Amino acid sequence: MQDFQFVSFFLGHDAGDRARRLLAECELLDVALSSRANRHAWSGDVHFGVSLRLPVEDKRLEALLERLRAVGEKPFTRLDREHSPEELGSADWLIMRVATAGLYGGVDYGQSYRFENACGTCGAGAELVPPLVAELGKMGKTDIDHLVYEGHFIVTKRIAVALGKAGLTGIEPTPVQTQRRPPSAHHVWLRITSEFPRLHESTTGYETEAPCTVCGRGGHYGSAKEPEVPRYNPVSADTPDFNRTWEYFGDWRQVRSERHLRPVGGSQGVVVSQRARRVLQDLKVRRLIWIPMSPA
Repeated sequence: MQDFQFVSFFLGHDAGDRARRLLAECELLDVALSSRANRHAWSGDVHFGVSLRLPVEDKRLEALLERLRAVGEKPFTRLDREHSPEELGSADWLIMRVATAGLYGGVDYGQSYRFENACGTCGAGAELVPPLVAELGKMGKTDIDHLVYEGHFIVTKRIAVALGKAGLTGIEPTPVQTQRRPPSAHHVWLRITSEFPRLHESTTGYETEAPCTVCGRGGHYGSAKEPEVPRYNPVSADTPDFNRTWEYFGDWRQVRSERHLRPVGGSQGVVVSQRARRVLQDLKVRRLIWIPMSPA
């Protein structure tokens, strides 16, 4: 396990030379220049800001933060935890995420939902009426992606078929389409039909903002101040391989389009079994992030 500090700062579009000097004083200029995250940071005479990710024990990190404070700059910072293959391989359950910017879809395009079992305040529990609508043209050759707001997973039919053949449970491949076109012949919505219990109260690395005052499910966020350490209550032996979190993440009050008249809770996280993780690894599905969960 290794903890990292992510730091991002912007001194102004005309401050490229100033940013270089500041980084050089901290012995971080070469690190910044070699980072893919900064490939467009300096473009001619225009500067677009700098991002760095350093181990928390790196002494250059504090030197950088001190110099930024001295010039009145308040950078964005976030703590990240990187787990070893052994830690990931020993977890019974893991949070699974897709490391992409995501696709527009769902309520962005006026998706229909059923609200019979939904919270009347935040919309948690609303049921999407298939087919899912998404901008499939942005998927390219990737095997998996997700919606920006609601988080629903979209996969190629190759992956959906392979998951079914592996006997993984808790998923139901469901039609997905772009606007004004028939359902895709190449992709499906990986509809997750099971739900995990509420995270245990000892969980850390999360926070709430304007949580739903009725059901408590809406209004959860990841925390930038501490590593994510999800813990769960005991689950039965027959719990499916794929599950949605009880919690909804993101701003449930956000209005995404003129036709988005009722909130739908935000985005539920996805919890998968170790078996599901190994199948996805064997299928060489890329750009997946795994966060191991611990029993409370």
